[in-house]
This record gives sequence, C-alpha cells and structure tokens, in this order.
Amino acid sequence: MVAAHVRDLKGAKDAGLKTAYVHREDDWWRVFPTDEPALPLETFDVSASGFDELVEKLT
Repeated sequence: MVAAHVRDLKGAKDAGLKTAYVHREDDWWRVFPTDEPALPLETFDVSASGFDELVEKLT
C-alpha cells in the first residue's frame, strides 16, 4: 500500500501488507505540515520524498 498518511500505512502493515510511505511536505491542503512522519521511516518497507523517487526505488 502506498500512502502519505502514516496511520493508514500502520493499519496496512498490521494487516500484513507491504507499505510505501511518500512524504508530501508541500501539499497545499496541509494546515500543519511536518518535516517527518509521526512514525520512524524504518516502520515502512519503502519510503520516498515523492512519487518520482518511489518509482526509482521500486523499479
């Protein structure tokens, strides 16, 4: 599962899915942007700073 929401990914990981976190610091809708996710990046199988980087890591 790919998401920018750590809670969604935590649930997916707990259900046995592979996870990919994409950091979206510059999303226009974020009222309180964060520099890092609420969970350590090691929590996820893959992490990336954007979808281009995610594609590079997965191919």
